[in-house]
Amino acid sequence: MRISMDQQLRNHQTIVSKIGNSFGQNSTAYLNRCLYSVYVGSNDWMLNYFGGGSLRFPYTPQAYADTLLNQLSQQLTVSSITSSFFPHILFSFFLFFFLGL
Repeated sequence: MRISMDQQLRNHQTIVSKIGNSFGQNSTAYLNRCLYSVYVGSNDWMLNYFGGGSLRFPYTPQAYADTLLNQLSQQLTVSSITSSFFPHILFSFFLFFFLGL
């Protein structure tokens, strides 16, 4: 089953809310110690671009990579702004582009 990034971010916000309810005032200190790692790109390339999906045709490989990065950047920026529990977030991006981009 594929879970979109938007749904994963909604799931994360639900969990953060539950942690806030469980830990109370300590939740901010607890969540500030979290390290977030985001692995993205391989499914987008393999399933959508190389898999012959309709998204492939209007884009060159570089334009598709730029579109993916722009979308991901917007998703993660919105997520970090809307959650008041963790002001310091470290994201590691592992983007694998099979065309040597």
